[in-house]
Amino acid sequence: MNLNSSEVWLHALDYFQIVRNRFPMILLVFCLVFVSAVAITHLMPKKYLGEASAEIVQNSDDIRLFRNSSNTDYAALNFINTQFEIISSQGTMYRVVDELKLVDRWKDIGTRQEAANLLASYVKTSSCRQTNLIGILVFSDSPEEAAELANAVAKAYADRRLEEDKTRISNALGVLQDQVTKQREKVALAQKEMLRLMGEGNIVDLSQSSGGVSQDAVTMTPSVLANAETQIFELKQKTAQLSTQLERLNQLSGDDMIKMAMSIKVADASVMQVYPQFLDATIAL
Repeated sequence: MNLNSSEVWLHALDYFQIVRNRFPMILLVFCLVFVSAVAITHLMPKKYLGEASAEIVQNSDDIRLFRNSSNTDYAALNFINTQFEIISSQGTMYRVVDELKLVDRWKDIGTRQEAANLLASYVKTSSCRQTNLIGILVFSDSPEEAAELANAVAKAYADRRLEEDKTRISNALGVLQDQVTKQREKVALAQKEMLRLMGEGNIVDLSQSSGGVSQDAVTMTPSVLANAETQIFELKQKTAQLSTQLERLNQLSGDDMIKMAMSIKVADASVMQVYPQFLDATIAL
């Protein structure tokens, strides 16, 4: 134990002796590095930082397929990284170049592509932890230009997000309208088939109105069919009864026919007028 402590102490003394012997050299190197850093910093052109903040709200539809928390966190992180790339993309840079006419403003830039590339090199993005806010940082030689560029980049990004949302909503509405059209076609075919079956079965649906078929018409068809069948049966019985009476009347003649007609209550004006005269004649005899 004592041997190890003595060895450590000897090594420390050796290091201290080396530093003391080379201290002038170490101090000289430190001074040269410090002076060089100050000189380079002083000679470098001044850069100003413009910063703009934007709130990113993720649509719930973007992560509707993710159920557990781990997948949701991964999707949210991936979404934020995607938005960073959109901010720095050429599409956003072109919007700013055209909006601020940077090709004309920056004299040493000849093309729109060069202006977009230079602007992209000035733009940096950062995120605020535990918030939906992101920072858009833009460096420039002028403080006014730095602020203007930062605001322009934020506005260009917001416009792109708005256009993407409109496109997504428009596509969703298109799909929804297609589905509604298909469902309407299915309903029309079902109604057509129902009417065909009703025609083949001689079904009279009294619940139809204005030439259309309502939902009540479909649900009430069994009860309407039963009522119609009952009415048909009663009419057949009356028809058979009247046919029998007609045959019996055809077999009679004279007084017997008049008596039979009154007994079955034939609703005929001539019979009603003749019958009182017939009774008077019968009594007179």
